Amino acid sequence: SKEAFDLHKRKVVESKAFERDLNKAPENDEFAKQLAATKFDTPENATELPVKKMAELRKTSEYLKENRDTLINKIEKYLKNESDSGSIKEPLKIDRQFLEREFDNYITYVEKLETSINYFREIAESERDGILEPLLNAIANPPKSTVKIGKVKTTERAIDKVIEKFGGDPKRITDYARGTLIYDNLGDLYKGLDELKARDEFDLMAIVDRFNARNSDRSLDINRPAESPSAYRDVKVLVQLRNGSVLEIQMQIKEMYHAKETGREVNLPEDFISSINQQEYFEAMQKIKDEKGLTIAIPNIFARPLNIKTQDIYTYERNFEKDSIWKERMSKIQEIIHNEAWEDFKARTDSTKTKKS
Repeated sequence: SKEAFDLHKRKVVESKAFERDLNKAPENDEFAKQLAATKFDTPENATELPVKKMAELRKTSEYLKENRDTLINKIEKYLKNESDSGSIKEPLKIDRQFLEREFDNYITYVEKLETSINYFREIAESERDGILEPLLNAIANPPKSTVKIGKVKTTERAIDKVIEKFGGDPKRITDYARGTLIYDNLGDLYKGLDELKARDEFDLMAIVDRFNARNSDRSLDINRPAESPSAYRDVKVLVQLRNGSVLEIQMQIKEMYHAKETGREVNLPEDFISSINQQEYFEAMQKIKDEKGLTIAIPNIFARPLNIKTQDIYTYERNFEKDSIWKERMSKIQEIIHNEAWEDFKARTDSTKTKKS
C-alpha cells in the first residue's frame, strides 16, 4: 500500500497506510470497479517527452492540441539545450517526426487521464456538498471557527499533479474535495482536531501538523520556527469514507488563511528586491501560463506596498522548473508573507492575554 499522500518532508503526526479502495463503491458502479482494477501508466512509460521537466506539457488535451506545433518546437529546443549542456546522458534523438508522433501519443495518454480524473471529480462534487460541508459545519462551533468549502480540484490542476507527483495515477490524489475550518486561536483549533479524531463515520488516514505548536502535555508553544520552506502553517487531515473516497480537511488560523486566500499588504525587504533585475523578472513571468494554459496577470513585486495572495505566488512558483532561481524567489516571497502573518497572529495572541490579565 502507498503512503497516505506525498508528504514533501512535512511532519506527520499520525498516519496510516493508504490506498484508495474503489472496490467499496456500490455494486452498480461499474466504472468505479474498472478504475479499481486499472493500472495507470507512469509518465515515464507513457511517453519519452520531458513532461516532468516542462510544466507547459502538463496541461489538458485541448490545450496540447491547440498549441501542438509551438509545444513541439519548445520540446525540441529544450532537448537540444539539455543535450548541449550535458544534463542528460542519453538524450532523445531530436528528430521532428519522432517528436510529432510521440507528442500525439502523449495527447492520447492525457485524454485517458482526463476521463479518470473527471470521474473522481464527479464523486468529489457530490461528497463535498453531501458529506464534507455538513461534517465541517457540525465541528465548527461558531463563532469559534468558520467554514470555507473549496472548489473541487480542477481537471487542469489534477493533470499537473498526477503527472508530476503521482506517477500518472489519479487515484492517488487525496484532495479532489477539500474544506477549511478557520479559527481565531490555536486552542480552539486543537479542540476541533480532537473532536474530528473522535468521530467514527470515517477512517482517519493522516494528520500533518505544520503549526507544530502542541506539546505532549497539551500546552501550546507558538514560538517554534516554521518547518515548511514557505513558512506556511496549518493542520491537514485526510479522512477516508466508507466507500473508499478521501476528503481533505484543512484547519487554519485567520491570519494565515487570509495571507493565502484573500491577500495582505507587505513591503518586501529592500535587499531582496534590489537583488532582482526588473526586466528579467517580467520576461520570466511572461512565460508562465495558468492552469488552462492562459497568460497570467503579472504581479508587480516592486510595488510598495505589495498586495497579493500567497496562493497566487504558489501558482507562479510551481510553473518554474525545479532548479530555477525564480522558483526559489517565489518561495522566498511566500516565506516573507507567511512569517509576517504568523507574527501578526502572535501579537494578537499576546494582546489577548494582556487584556485578560
